[in-house]
Amino acid sequence: MKKAVLSGIFLIFSSILFAEVLKELAPQEAMTLWELIKNGGVVMFVIMALSIFTITLLLRFIFTLRTFSMVPPHLVAEVRKHLLNGDRDSALRLCNTHDSFISRLIKTAIENSSSGRKEAEEATERAGRTQATLLSQSIRYLADIGVIAPMLGLLGTVLGMIRAFLLITFESGVVRHIMIAGGISQALVTTAAGLIVGIPAMAFYFFFRNKLQRIVSISENISSEILKLIPEGEER
Repeated sequence: MKKAVLSGIFLIFSSILFAEVLKELAPQEAMTLWELIKNGGVVMFVIMALSIFTITLLLRFIFTLRTFSMVPPHLVAEVRKHLLNGDRDSALRLCNTHDSFISRLIKTAIENSSSGRKEAEEATERAGRTQATLLSQSIRYLADIGVIAPMLGLLGTVLGMIRAFLLITFESGVVRHIMIAGGISQALVTTAAGLIVGIPAMAFYFFFRNKLQRIVSISENISSEILKLIPEGEER
C-alpha cells in the first residue's frame, strides 16, 4: 500500500512538473501554455497523447500490480488449511472464486496433481511463465513510450530547425527574425516535452518490472510449497 501511495505521489509530481516546465518556457506576456503547445506542431500533440496514455498505464499498474492483490495472504492461508486437511476439492473451489496470479498457479497445480508431482510442477511453471509474460508485455509499453517520446521530441527539434533555416533562405527583414524564433521555439518545446514524458515512463517501467519479478518469485515459492501439500498421484 505504501508503494502504491509513493507511486501515486510521483505520478502527480511528474504531471505538475510537465505543466510547470511548459509554463516556464512560455513568456507570460507573449504566449499562453496552450499556444506554446500549439506552436510545437503536430509532434507536440502526439507527445501529449503519449503522456495521457502513460498516465493511464501508471494508474492501472499502481492499483493492480500489488503483492497483496496478486498474492492474497488470506487465500494462500485458506488453501494451505484445506490441503492439510486433505480437502483438495475445497481448495480448488476457493481458487476458482479468486482471480489472482497465485490462485491461477495453485489451481493449475491441483488440477495436474493426479498426473504426478513432476507433471504438476511443469504445468505450474508453464502457467507462471505465461502470466508473467503477459504482465511483462503490458509493462513494456512504458519502456516503449520512454524511447518513443524523446525520439518524437528530437523529430520536433529537427523539423523546427529545418523550418528556421528555410526561413533564413526565403524570408527577409523583421518578419524573418520573428518566424525563425518561432521555428527554434518549436524545436526546444518538443525536445523538453519528449524528455518530460519519456523519463518518468522509463523510470516507472523499471520500477514495475522489478516489482513484477518480486511477485513472480514469491508466487513460485508459494506454489512449490503448495505442491508439497498435495498427495502425489491421488485422484480428485
